[in-house]
Amino acid sequence: MIKQEDNAFADLLTNTAEIPKWNFSKSLAHAIPNQKKPNIIILVMESVRSDAITQENMPFIAAMTQRSDQFLQAYTTKDHTSKALIGIFCGMYSKDDLAVSEDSNNNPLNCLPKYLGSNNYRVGYFQSADEKFEDRPRLLKLMGFSDWKALKDLDNSRFKYLGYFGIDDHAMLNPIQKWISQNPAGQPFFLGVLNVGTHHPYDLPGKKNPYPDDAQRSKEAYLETLRLYDDFVAKLVFWLEKKGILGNTMLVLTGDHGEAFQEHGLSTHGHVPYQEVARIPLIVHRPGQTIGRIDNQLRQHIDILPTVLSEAGYTPPAKVPGKVLYGPGHDQLYFSCWTRSDCIALIEPNRKYIYHFGKTSFEVFNSGMDPLEQNNIAEKIDNKTKKKALSTMLTYRRAISNFYSKEN
Repeated sequence: MIKQEDNAFADLLTNTAEIPKWNFSKSLAHAIPNQKKPNIIILVMESVRSDAITQENMPFIAAMTQRSDQFLQAYTTKDHTSKALIGIFCGMYSKDDLAVSEDSNNNPLNCLPKYLGSNNYRVGYFQSADEKFEDRPRLLKLMGFSDWKALKDLDNSRFKYLGYFGIDDHAMLNPIQKWISQNPAGQPFFLGVLNVGTHHPYDLPGKKNPYPDDAQRSKEAYLETLRLYDDFVAKLVFWLEKKGILGNTMLVLTGDHGEAFQEHGLSTHGHVPYQEVARIPLIVHRPGQTIGRIDNQLRQHIDILPTVLSEAGYTPPAKVPGKVLYGPGHDQLYFSCWTRSDCIALIEPNRKYIYHFGKTSFEVFNSGMDPLEQNNIAEKIDNKTKKKALSTMLTYRRAISNFYSKEN
């Protein structure tokens, strides 16, 4: 049913504002010639919420934040893994399409593996999930990964299968260590790692979650999976330190998206525009860093690409939507749910607008006073302000569509 207020906004679906144009240059310029290149590892934490990094849930990662940069107002671009990876590795919003179809037409993307791989970096990727799920090899090739390992390449004689399509994340440890140890002397490496153990149904090795459809009991199981993944990260970082690799390694940890447990009547992810899913942890540990820093500006996955390139001594492409994390943040961010025309959101420093395409009422939250988004103040906001917010969301949506079109 279309709400009355949505009828008032209907004209904006076709009459949007000036459309931004993004472009990813094919080559990179050296900002600092002859700079020693750092190794770069991006750990993508499956379904890890922004409030998950606590001493109780993830003690090692929580301790790491004391000597790392923590970006507390960071958001995913979309609440689905395959689509979120486009933001993380490519610095771009994904297509509003359930399928992984970003490689159709002229493929305007240039992702970190492509950029760094063409600049003498050795590039690799590991995941503990089945690569057949959503045709992950197709996505990895699109990004520029040519060397990857997934479930079929991991030791299932020592490690237990988990959930629908994965194995204990610890099965990746030895292969990752072997891959890094084989790196040619003097050549930097770029490594992406995606775990699966924290994904629904939140099974542990040898221990299935008996209540996968019970939100409260499932959250307890979910918290246990966080502790297990924290142990995986601890073992990897301790090994890097022992081998003398960590001192020249930039380590990025981020969630692909969060996870919902009925905070707004919804569970898991894929259709959830609220903070429990849209907001994610983002932690950066730079080579040799000993003192941590807290950042409260608006940040997003799209900022990882320009930040990594900048830290590696390159000038990031000028016409990309992301910003270097060590400069000014965003005035606003765009988020969309996985299913097309399900929900979109505009995030500002102290306000968030959510549009559900007529399926339910327009929502507005005061992020500063209501961080859990429990009090919809849309009725207190004038229509002109809401129209402007929706127009901005639809402008982002149109810009993304244009970016992936043949005319781009």
